[in-house]
Amino acid sequence: MKILIIDYGAGNVCSVANALSHIANPQEITVSNKISDLKSANYLILPGVGAFGDCMDSLKNMEGFLPEMRNQVLKEKKPFLGICVGMQVLANIGYENGEHQGLGFINGHVEKIPQILDANSAKKSTRMRDLPQTQSLFSQTQSLLTKKSTRMRDLPLEGDGGSILKIPHMGWNDIIIKPNKHAVLQGIENGEHFYFANSYHFVCQNENNVLAQVEYGDKLTAIVAKENIFGVQFHPEKSGETGLKLLKNFLNWRP
Repeated sequence: MKILIIDYGAGNVCSVANALSHIANPQEITVSNKISDLKSANYLILPGVGAFGDCMDSLKNMEGFLPEMRNQVLKEKKPFLGICVGMQVLANIGYENGEHQGLGFINGHVEKIPQILDANSAKKSTRMRDLPQTQSLFSQTQSLLTKKSTRMRDLPLEGDGGSILKIPHMGWNDIIIKPNKHAVLQGIENGEHFYFANSYHFVCQNENNVLAQVEYGDKLTAIVAKENIFGVQFHPEKSGETGLKLLKNFLNWRP
C-alpha cells in the first residue's frame, strides 16, 4: 500500500503524516507533489490550511499535476480524502476572498459561516461543552491541542435582535451523523468530537452527499462523500484517537 499526502505548500502535511504513522507503516507514506507518486499511490490525501483560492492556485501551478489528479480520482477511482480546505475545494466554486473555481468533484459551493444569527437560530445554538483532556496515540499532537483549546469557544450571549457568532469556528465540536453505513465512519458514533478550524463552510447541492453536520449557529456540513471521494471539514490528524480511527477506516476503505 502507498499513501500519498499531496504537498502543495499546506502547513499541516507533517501533522497528517505524523498521525498516519501511528496507523500505517511510515515507509508507505509519501509527502510529494510528483506526478509519478500520484500515479503509483493507492490512497490520496489532500490536506488543507489557508484559503480556498490559494489552494487551487497552488494545485494549478504544479505543472501537469492537477489534470493527472483528476484522472486518478475520477477515472482510476482511487480513494481520495480532502481535509479542511482540501475538503472545501471539492466544490464547484468558493467565495473566500473573491470567486474561485474548485475541483468540482462534489457539486456545491463554499461560503462564509454566517456571523449574524437571528433570534431563533441563537436559541437553538447551545454552548459548547467542556471536554476533558484525553490521552491519544500521538501524545505530542494531543498535548499541543489541550494546551491551546480544551473546549470550544462559547457562543456569545443571545440578544433580542439575534447574536454575533465568533468566527473562525475553532476548537472541539461534536458531529451529527446522518443515518448511513459508510465504511469510513465505521465505529464512529453520533456525537463524537473532532477539532475544527474554519471560517467557511461547504453548501452541497445534493444533500445525499452530506454524511454528517456540525452545529455552529446553524447546522453546517462536517463530512461529505461521493463514490471514491471523502471529505471532512475538521482535522482528523488533530482529533485524538477518534481522528485516528477515521483515518484508519479510510485506509481500509475499498470503494
